[in-house]
Amino acid sequence: MSPDQEPVADSKDLNIAPLPRIAVQIFCQTSGLRETAEAVALDRRMVRTQMRIQMGGVSAAIEAYRSAPTPNLILVEFGNDEIETLPYALDELSQHCDPGTRVVLAGPVNDVQLYREAIRRGVSDYLILPLSPLTFIGALAELFRPKSGQRLGRCVAFVPAKGGCGSSTIAHNVAWLMGERLSMPAIIVDADLPFGTAALNFNQDPLNGLADVLFSQEKVDVNILERSLSKITDSLSLLSASPSIERALDPTTSAFDDVIDILRLTAPMTIIDLPHQWSGWVQRVAATCDDLVIVAEPELVSLRSAKQIIDHVIRMRSHDRPVGLLINKIGVPKRPEIPVEKFLKPFSSCPNFAIPFDAALFGTAANNGQMIFEAGASSSIEKTILDVARFVGGRNQNNITKAKRPIAELLNRFVGFRR
Repeated sequence: MSPDQEPVADSKDLNIAPLPRIAVQIFCQTSGLRETAEAVALDRRMVRTQMRIQMGGVSAAIEAYRSAPTPNLILVEFGNDEIETLPYALDELSQHCDPGTRVVLAGPVNDVQLYREAIRRGVSDYLILPLSPLTFIGALAELFRPKSGQRLGRCVAFVPAKGGCGSSTIAHNVAWLMGERLSMPAIIVDADLPFGTAALNFNQDPLNGLADVLFSQEKVDVNILERSLSKITDSLSLLSASPSIERALDPTTSAFDDVIDILRLTAPMTIIDLPHQWSGWVQRVAATCDDLVIVAEPELVSLRSAKQIIDHVIRMRSHDRPVGLLINKIGVPKRPEIPVEKFLKPFSSCPNFAIPFDAALFGTAANNGQMIFEAGASSSIEKTILDVARFVGGRNQNNITKAKRPIAELLNRFVGFRR
């Protein structure tokens, strides 16, 4: 299958938010559900949950909780031979469940009467087998959605394969385009706490920023977050880094969890500009986000690092569409470079984008606190970044050109490249 023919996951599936910090226990009767549950346990959306899987149906759950507290969520599988006795078994299980515990049934029968009996006995949901991992995760996530029913926004991280490759500049311009050209209100988060450049690039001087949110003595909530946001345009807000090197800023691995949860409720799109490091919290943010875009330069160090990052994150993102790859600064004068088509060979499944080196354009924009579109970007660069914005926004995903045409155009523009 060629890159242009690859199926893209439905945008609804891509917008399944990570589950909260809960304990989940699954009682399986068949190997099929057990294998699905094991795949679900490895998914990035389950990173905060504690999941335990064991064989046995309702009867095993009853025995397990006769003398033990129940977790936040219990999922039990039943078979065709248990349909008649299932309501009575559920009554007995309910006697051992702690207040607040939710029970989900999974079985092979699509029976409205059985569904009604289960719901009447306090079961939270009824799932018909077989289940795909995404359907499984979506059903569990739905049980813990905010009570307001508010639609959750998407969260995308830009990850540099090396320092200085322009990942921050691309992230800032993509966020600006989301609001100004795609009519999707967005928040740009500068996560480079000591050296972030977003405030400079947007010509802002905010009093508060991400560091104040992360290290606040108060519990992070919507009010704290909104006080730290700076309004760039009617459709774009900035959560700057508040860069400072006077104190050590070393967030815990889970420090961003609550911030990302609130950002999902605040705006349809959040762009997180990650620094060039691979600490615990950076890996956690990369795992939590709906999409990743790796930004690299056409050189060996970037090639190695991009492959390492993609190989690492793909294990938790097997149910997501592939990670995006953007090759930046193509055609730096007198610099030996890896030809783009050779660079892309290890990443055949990744949607990819390419931007030529233009020192005057990007330097002028940076020094003036402008976006490159305000500084006079060429139509080809503008189109490429707009394609990236559409990709991360989940819009026209199947129409995004995935390698050969835009890169062939770039190859033709630079004499030093040979196909």
